[in-house]
Amino acid sequence: MIIRIPCTYVSVVFTAALVSFSGCSKETPTQPSLTQSSLPTSTLPVLGTCNSTPNYISQVTLVRWAGGVSGLPLNVSINVNRNLPNLSAVAADNYLDGAGLGARLWQTAMARHASRSFPLVTVSTNNSSAPIQLTVVDTPLPGSESGAFGSATLGFGTVAGRTVITDVQIRLHRPALAGAETLLRNRVWSPLQFNALITQVVAHEMGHALGIRSHSLNAMDLMAAGGNRQNGESDIDNWISTADALTLSHAYCQ
Repeated sequence: MIIRIPCTYVSVVFTAALVSFSGCSKETPTQPSLTQSSLPTSTLPVLGTCNSTPNYISQVTLVRWAGGVSGLPLNVSINVNRNLPNLSAVAADNYLDGAGLGARLWQTAMARHASRSFPLVTVSTNNSSAPIQLTVVDTPLPGSESGAFGSATLGFGTVAGRTVITDVQIRLHRPALAGAETLLRNRVWSPLQFNALITQVVAHEMGHALGIRSHSLNAMDLMAAGGNRQNGESDIDNWISTADALTLSHAYCQ
């Protein structure tokens, strides 16, 4: 049986005053939609004993891809339809570039922070066979999550009695990102600032896609429910915290 559960990245309010990305306002995040109760307890995997600190293992549900480390790297296909209404060439380019950087950011973080590093992802475009599909869409999420910049829907299966991830759909929702596109179009934001937003949204959703199924309670972690807004770091390699990296590493300990 395949079970699909979404997780979202909450939006912030855009105003013309936000001329630098680091100045984004802090929102009150929605409650995480991925919890241990989403699957029967009997099907949840035991994920080893690697418990390097700091981590937030006790706060989240972890799951790995089929094959564990031997099943890596995973291919992420970035799909940007340049014919979407009112999508400028500059915005399309930065969706592509920012998404690619965000997808790869965990690789850098694992090498920097985790005692073990392993190849996580490769990136392609318009590859329908990739297990992780990342698509820019013109549809918002429904209801109270309509302001979410991004979402990840995970598919689950069972291998040798263990629940594993089988495929992931990551979506960047343009209705929620319309304010950012407008700031870019009006040159209030530079392409670099728009790119930084996309990078962080995608990196957050990739944390879910790789196996962190819920959220850290520490606002300084990228995997906090609303993201950490770069936790004051200008170096993007530090946007993913040590606790983020060591928590994900725990999911793949053997």
